Amino acid sequence: MRSLFFEAYSEAARILEKLKELKGKGEYSEGRYMALHGLLAAVQRGDRDALLLRAKELSLGELEEVKAELEARVSSPVIDDFARGFFEQWIEVIELLINLRREAKEA
Repeated sequence: MRSLFFEAYSEAARILEKLKELKGKGEYSEGRYMALHGLLAAVQRGDRDALLLRAKELSLGELEEVKAELEARVSSPVIDDFARGFFEQWIEVIELLINLRREAKEA
């Protein structure tokens, strides 16, 4: 994720290739992998509508709101394993963005 944030796309692609084995470890792991795959594809295309690219411009408060929305989806009683993995991976991404933003403020 740090590789994507700092626009080191070839490094991110190499790491994602290593994580490809997650796809075969059940629906939950496949959801996590697909979230990361989607992130990489969006930044490589320069998709300005992609959450990751928009998130760079969001305030800390707005990032916290996005995280809360994702956490609400994960806590749904009707969510399947794929979606749970997908959204939990996104929660980790948003948490990392929040931490990077806080570190940048302190520097």
